[in-house]
Amino acid sequence: MTLSSSLECFYNQTCLNILISAYSRNINISILDKAFSSRFTSQTKVEQLVGELFIEEVTHEVTFKSYYDRCKPSYCTYTVARRFDVLFVITSIIGLVGGLNVALRLLSPYVIDFILRFKQKSIIQIKQTETLTIKIHLQNLINKIKLSIIEVNVFNSHSQDLNRTNQERSSTRFYIILIIISISILIFSTLLSVQTIINMNSLQKLYPNTLKCPCTDIKILYADLFQIIPHYHQLCTSDFIQSWWYKTLNIVSNIGLDTLFDFRIVASSYFQMLSIFCDLANLTFIHANRRFSSTVYINNQILPRNLFHSQANALINTFLNSIPVEFQYTLSMINTILQSNQYLTSTQTNALLYTLDFSLYGISSTNPLQIIPYSMAFRLEDNTTCTCARHSSCRSPYRYGGNWTALGLYGGCFVMDMILKSSLACWYNQTCSTGLRRYFLSANVNISNNVTILDSTLTSRFLPTTSFEVILQEILVEQWNTSSSYETFYQKCRPTYCKYTYQERSSVVYMVTTIIALFGGLNVILRLISPFVANTFSTFTNKFRKNPQVSTNIYQITADNRFWGFQIKPDLRGRGAAYFGLISSLCKLSKTTINNAVDKFLDEILVNDQMIPEKEFSSRMNLFINRFQTNTPYKFSCSLQLLRDITHGNTFISTYVLNWEYVVKDNRSNATVSTVAVSPNNLCSCGKQSNCIAPGGIYQMFTNRLLVPLLGFNVGCSVVETVFRSTLQILYNQTTIDQIQQYGTDNAIYFPATKYIRAMNSTYPSRFRLNSSIIDIIDQLFVEQWKINISYASFYQQCAPMYCSYTFDERHDAIYIFTRLLAIYGGLTAVLRLITPYIINIIFSVTNRCRNNRIVIDT
Repeated sequence: MTLSSSLECFYNQTCLNILISAYSRNINISILDKAFSSRFTSQTKVEQLVGELFIEEVTHEVTFKSYYDRCKPSYCTYTVARRFDVLFVITSIIGLVGGLNVALRLLSPYVIDFILRFKQKSIIQIKQTETLTIKIHLQNLINKIKLSIIEVNVFNSHSQDLNRTNQERSSTRFYIILIIISISILIFSTLLSVQTIINMNSLQKLYPNTLKCPCTDIKILYADLFQIIPHYHQLCTSDFIQSWWYKTLNIVSNIGLDTLFDFRIVASSYFQMLSIFCDLANLTFIHANRRFSSTVYINNQILPRNLFHSQANALINTFLNSIPVEFQYTLSMINTILQSNQYLTSTQTNALLYTLDFSLYGISSTNPLQIIPYSMAFRLEDNTTCTCARHSSCRSPYRYGGNWTALGLYGGCFVMDMILKSSLACWYNQTCSTGLRRYFLSANVNISNNVTILDSTLTSRFLPTTSFEVILQEILVEQWNTSSSYETFYQKCRPTYCKYTYQERSSVVYMVTTIIALFGGLNVILRLISPFVANTFSTFTNKFRKNPQVSTNIYQITADNRFWGFQIKPDLRGRGAAYFGLISSLCKLSKTTINNAVDKFLDEILVNDQMIPEKEFSSRMNLFINRFQTNTPYKFSCSLQLLRDITHGNTFISTYVLNWEYVVKDNRSNATVSTVAVSPNNLCSCGKQSNCIAPGGIYQMFTNRLLVPLLGFNVGCSVVETVFRSTLQILYNQTTIDQIQQYGTDNAIYFPATKYIRAMNSTYPSRFRLNSSIIDIIDQLFVEQWKINISYASFYQQCAPMYCSYTFDERHDAIYIFTRLLAIYGGLTAVLRLITPYIINIIFSVTNRCRNNRIVIDT
């Protein structure tokens, strides 16, 4: 009613006055201001206001300065792509010139000699009288080579001194040995050196592991990438959930019908509830999909197609698994509240109302005639009894004396329980469906004969005999149709360029130019030092580096829950079983909440494109876990509070007569039975507030004399409120527990003797005080301690880095400086030797011309 209404009356003073005049006491309240700026009109329904959370406007402020201050960067780096600078080009050219100069000076004599010999052979024909054999030619060549090696002298000073000449030849030999060793080392190191080449081309197929394509837009909505369409069970499109069908099944009077076993009493509610379940399943998906679609997919670069689809499937599967869990969790919480408070249904399937005249028992009362709710009891198939006040799973097959057989239908305490325990087998069977019409005709109710049964030939993952509870666990979905678009991801990402890295040996051009450049410098240096170090040896050492090792374990979250189930019969004494049953249900619900939250948390993907340090990893994980530990109990508490407010606001009547009670003014057959709000104390009424409480205990029947006070036990406006506003102090006191058992077993109308119950240990370490209210414990999901294990090693193993790289700033090392100096020195030597004579000649020419042009003036 409230959701379908608007606030229009509260904007009108006349309407508000009429409403206030209905109350006996004076109420001073002002109307809502129409002049107030609002995005809602006065005719806007409350349902829409609730959907918008009553929010008029959301203001937010993003402060980069605060982000920067909290970030506190220790340094900044940047990368500039450019060609080699002028200095590098000049030094390289100079080194190349030096190397070419030396090489050509060595090779030129041999090349010229070869050319001249070839020309002489082609011009002059030498007649030989005898033919030299190949062996003689080869012997002569070897002798010439030996002689050339022996007589080679690059340090030739043209001295006539034989000793000086021999010393120059020894230096030459050592020079040649050193130059060969140096060139060999240079060639070997150049061949093994790895060059990193970066190109701006998209070569994903060739280089899938190293290709990097930075995205222009790193934030993409899931709605743009993923599409999820559910295919629901055929029930949700059948005639059985249409309003025209279940409205014809209403029975005006159920007098003479068996409340427990006559399906006609609940038929309309049954099919209407099926329709609600279909709508609820669809709404659950729509809302969940809306949240999922508004989630942002963050990625700073293009992913390979296979990796994208792998991530997409993981995200979609996690989402699809979470929907049934959340759906079942919500239903479980609702069922817990309804079962605990035992609200009376109009069909009286969970409790019957009996009239009791207390005057017949000699009890004086202002209203001796009272209506007493009595919990419904079921005789189960094993001949045991199940009462609705104790169990929500009570069920019994429907039976009818006629020809109709209710295939797969069971009666229960509530319509929802009945549906969950039944199957849809009857609605696949034409005989069963047709028999339902004859069944209603016997109660003078004519229903439509045009309803179409469910088609058993359609492909389904559920059998006709499958309980509806199993189908509902899958939110009535037969199949999920999902898709992910890599093309959309690429278009939304919009990479401006791509780069990749690959490893290769140095190219021939690079190797030749490097060798020539260094050869020139080496030639000059070695020619200088060879004469002085002809009798020395060089040694080389290798340095080894150790790789760091890390160890870790993906975090696990467990919760230590502490609870004790304690069930006794009447008073606490008529509601003790409900109180402790609720505590037991809440403990189970808390465990389910934690397990679902942990599963969802562990299903989340930690997206990181590279390894992070262990300290940063631990810090980030602790932040996530702390948020998880805070949000999980908070969401549970908010959901629980919402249900408490809804049940109180709708003034549901509990069969425990804790919030409302029936008042019979007289015993006439047509007397009006009114309801009066219960007041636990004179200062509070359950009709106005849900937090009314009064001290509880064990009282003598009919006299209300207190027999045993129960410390911390407070009776509220419902079973739920009673438990929430009480403490667990009585469960720590062995004397109190013994008294409860004593007074409970003294009289047969209470309950038989039970096993000895031991009090809880008050010395057990706990984060909660003994006098903590149960709602405070529930708000923490009964969790005493969170056990957390964060493992960096598992993160390392899952990440599986292919390589590691690092950047550091330093000056050029000694080897680089030495090789560059060699190249420059060799090049400058060659260049200066070429240009110095010309420069000197130019200088002398200019000087001589200046001298010759002097004019001598005679005075």
